[in-house]
Amino acid sequence: MEQQLPDVPPAPPVPPATPPPLEGEAPAEDVTAVGPTAPVAGAYPAPPPPPPLAPPLSPMSPLGVDMGGRYAGTGEVDLGGWLTRGWETIKDDLVAFGVATLCAGLLGLLTCGVLAPALTSCGMAMMAFRKILYGQVEIGNFWDGMKRFVPAILALLLLIIPALLIQGVSVGPGLAVAAIDPNNQGLMMAANLWNMGIGTVLQVVFQAAILFVFVHIAARNVGPIEALQASWDVFRRNPLMFCLVTFVYQIVASLGAIACLVGLFVTAPLVMAATVHAYIDHFGLQGVDIET
Repeated sequence: MEQQLPDVPPAPPVPPATPPPLEGEAPAEDVTAVGPTAPVAGAYPAPPPPPPLAPPLSPMSPLGVDMGGRYAGTGEVDLGGWLTRGWETIKDDLVAFGVATLCAGLLGLLTCGVLAPALTSCGMAMMAFRKILYGQVEIGNFWDGMKRFVPAILALLLLIIPALLIQGVSVGPGLAVAAIDPNNQGLMMAANLWNMGIGTVLQVVFQAAILFVFVHIAARNVGPIEALQASWDVFRRNPLMFCLVTFVYQIVASLGAIACLVGLFVTAPLVMAATVHAYIDHFGLQGVDIET
């Protein structure tokens, strides 16, 4: 005998989520709709996108000099600009730079050149860096070059051999003619032309290749081999222009020597400051350390 279940009344209908609009009323939005474009009742508008990140600030020197831009290095050869900026560096401290040049030169002579690379090369370069970084210098700042005495003298010893070889190639023919046939005017003239032509070219190329050796030692306190490699790497990018730069620098320095040697105390610091600015254009100012 089967048991009959009692009748269950049907469930009442579920009212729609959105009631039907009244007569003459616009239909309401269905807030239960889902999807990327479905409006949400009572929701706040989406926030605006974050602003783009600001570029990182350039490192600053102790004086507040922005080491970005040109001081970050341009890699360009700017002979006129280097001489102009070199003058801007020394013009307000001509007495300090001039007396420092005199003192460094005298100490180099009195020590038979032993202190020359440290004082006249590294010391004067560090003095120019100090002016750029701190805005002021004193006469005694050239003595900072003694911090670089060991790598500077080692660099000088490494450069003596190629310098002597170039000197021998330049003046060797003249010495040979003078020893063999000093009365032969034609050979003597040819030997002099050789010295003035080939000898000058070799000297300029050599000086251009080592233009940044002592400045790199002064700025970074590195060894002579690293300084030689760094200077050579820059030179070989544009050898002709660096030869021109070196030739002009030599002319500027010689003009000071011609002016009764007095002008040398202006032109020598000018050439060194211009070389420092050339160094900055190719190595940057960031990382220069003249305090250690």
